[in-house]
Amino acid sequence: MFNLYIKRLSAILAFFFVFIGCAVSPELINSIDPYEEQNRKVHEFNEKVIEDLIEPVTGAYVEATPPFVRERVTDFFENINDVKSGLNNVMQENFSKALNDFGRFIFNSTFGIFGLFDVATPMGFSKNNEDFGQTLGKWGVEPGPYIVLPFLGPTTVRDGLSRGLDSVISPLAVADDHPTASGLLTGLNILNETTVLLELDNFVSGDKYIFFRDAYLQRRNYEITDGEINPDDFIDEFDDF
Repeated sequence: MFNLYIKRLSAILAFFFVFIGCAVSPELINSIDPYEEQNRKVHEFNEKVIEDLIEPVTGAYVEATPPFVRERVTDFFENINDVKSGLNNVMQENFSKALNDFGRFIFNSTFGIFGLFDVATPMGFSKNNEDFGQTLGKWGVEPGPYIVLPFLGPTTVRDGLSRGLDSVISPLAVADDHPTASGLLTGLNILNETTVLLELDNFVSGDKYIFFRDAYLQRRNYEITDGEINPDDFIDEFDDF
């Protein structure tokens, strides 16, 4: 439910790119965020939901579970995510990374006890995080306007529409025939990720809306270009909007 909004960790990391010369110009922002007034209202709604409903639950979760347990939960869902990443790397024709992702999944699912432990990283299998939005971006699909969705948070038209396929190709989709199991797994994933990321809110100052918007757009550009940030390329990607 809060799947993309929860990715504040990546947004926090992207903070550094925003302030090292890749900041988005005001003219560009006006073209990629034409719905800022509506987006801000949704952003405020999401913040209120997190403050009133999510934070009390995550607080109880932290009290009830030691860090070791939360780390195992994180590794379990990161292992599942490797399948989605691998399939998207196949669609991007990046077969070496795809083999890496599937190798991670195999080793972590076996030697890592169903993904509860990340044994693949020490073995030299690097972690990738590819999704269908990145795949579409590498196929040349433009991102479209920036939007903030209720509960889901920051995205673009392209990335928002891509979530459907990502959910279908996830191994968690096999649990759809068992609604109770599917709901428990999804809820646990959301709860665990939210717990980690809410702790980073203390690092954010000033206008949160602007911070998360700029950081999200920079992070997505960074992911689609595989870390090859070029300010001119970033501007070109959005100049049709």
